[in-house]
Amino acid sequence: MLIVKDKKGNVIGANKPRIIGSRFCIRPNYIVRTNVWHSDIERTKLPPRTTDKNISNNSHTGEMSEQSQKKIRCAINWLALCARQKWIPECAEHKGFYFKINFITLTLPVVTADITQDNIHKLLLAPFLDYARKMWGLSSYVWKIELQKNGNPHIHLTTDTYIHWSKLRNYWNKLCSNYGLTQQYTAKYLNCKFPFYLEHNPATDLVSVANRYEQWMHGTKIGFSSPNTTDVHSVKNIKDIAAYVSKYMAKDLSNNIKCLGLSALAAPVSTARMWGCSYYLSRAYKTSDEVLGSDDDGSYETFYKGGFVVKQVFGKPDKFGIQHPIADVIFLRPHHWQAMKQGRLYRIFASVKSSIQNEFRSPAIVKGLAPQAVNPLLN
Repeated sequence: MLIVKDKKGNVIGANKPRIIGSRFCIRPNYIVRTNVWHSDIERTKLPPRTTDKNISNNSHTGEMSEQSQKKIRCAINWLALCARQKWIPECAEHKGFYFKINFITLTLPVVTADITQDNIHKLLLAPFLDYARKMWGLSSYVWKIELQKNGNPHIHLTTDTYIHWSKLRNYWNKLCSNYGLTQQYTAKYLNCKFPFYLEHNPATDLVSVANRYEQWMHGTKIGFSSPNTTDVHSVKNIKDIAAYVSKYMAKDLSNNIKCLGLSALAAPVSTARMWGCSYYLSRAYKTSDEVLGSDDDGSYETFYKGGFVVKQVFGKPDKFGIQHPIADVIFLRPHHWQAMKQGRLYRIFASVKSSIQNEFRSPAIVKGLAPQAVNPLLN
């Protein structure tokens, strides 16, 4: 179209902005549809001042932005949806059970100033993840670093890989011993009396005095050589697993700051990452599809005609006080995807799901190991 401008530079006879298609942001539990607009008038983009400011200053006090909370929830939702139900064979503690995802907490054996939220990823978490990929077949995971009430950082880790608690604790304690933490724990509690142990490990709502006594007896028996630094929970019998795990993983760390008795100004400032996830879980957050008029195969109409819950999102009121819809949110359940089995959006969803489920087969992850060497059921 030939665009004619007047002396002031205004476009004469230009078409008004019009809708030429739809953009779909695909998530495991919902889809967001927005309009794709086209205009003959070229608009000058404003410089991203807020973005530039955030990039130049990456310091934080543990507060998670709303965008980060959305990303971590999305990663956990994909993890829970793509995790396969696995049968764990008979072992010493169980006769065999089904397993899907777990929730792991990694702590430090003693309070120390050597390991902080700035260096715990480099010194402990990164070597742990490398070992877990090679020896236990770890593929999909989400981790987050938080501060405990004693000021020590600890790590929450959600995975779809079964890891026996004893192997997990032994290797984590081995990493801690590289920096003298396990040795400090042994020297502190070796030959100690129960009142001393209880004073430094008080009872809580979840751990009674009787439980602490059993821990002290076991520690005395083995010479306090293996501190209880790990906690593993198999998440099962929960209707919405992703929501249960997200409650702990996506919470704002300002709650931890309040527990430490620190104000926002006195909170420790850090530039380290607070959370992360595996490669394909990270890529899944950007899954979207743009459907223009010529590309429309009508597959997305299934969501509007199939009885799905659709909620409209409205923008800010205009100068006349009228709010216009800017997006549609289509809420889904896993069985909705399974029942669809067709259409353009389903093919994109199935491709993302397949890449997450088969991530451990990637040569970049396996690093040359044979496939059977990374099977979690063989270790």
